[in-house]
Amino acid sequence: MKKEVILGLAVLTGLMALSGRPQPTGEEVKPEVAAQVRGAVEDYVKKESELKGGFFLRGLSRGEIRDLRFDYVHSGVEPLPGNQYRVCVDFLDQSKKRLDVDFYLGPTPSGEFQVSKIKVHRVDGVAPKEE
Repeated sequence: MKKEVILGLAVLTGLMALSGRPQPTGEEVKPEVAAQVRGAVEDYVKKESELKGGFFLRGLSRGEIRDLRFDYVHSGVEPLPGNQYRVCVDFLDQSKKRLDVDFYLGPTPSGEFQVSKIKVHRVDGVAPKEE
């Protein structure tokens, strides 16, 4: 590999580490596991929406509550340390802003995947400022 490419990867990795997001392990996710993770997120959103009459997330600024409409789950599933996974899901809020929301999941003892954390990653392509 050329020095410039290695340096670029090192800078990118450093910037990602500073972003506060857990870093992927770099391992491949088996297609069947990725499908299970994506399916678990879709099921979670559907159940929460049915239970609460919508999918609601608290915004990072002013403590606002956003009523979101599910759009789609991204195809990429990232493996994280500790047998955890992250997948990004797109939603639209009431004002038609697009939210990229990270869902973190891990397996339960029965082998199903359970959502452990949800975090707004971007709003209309921009990382939100945390309070």
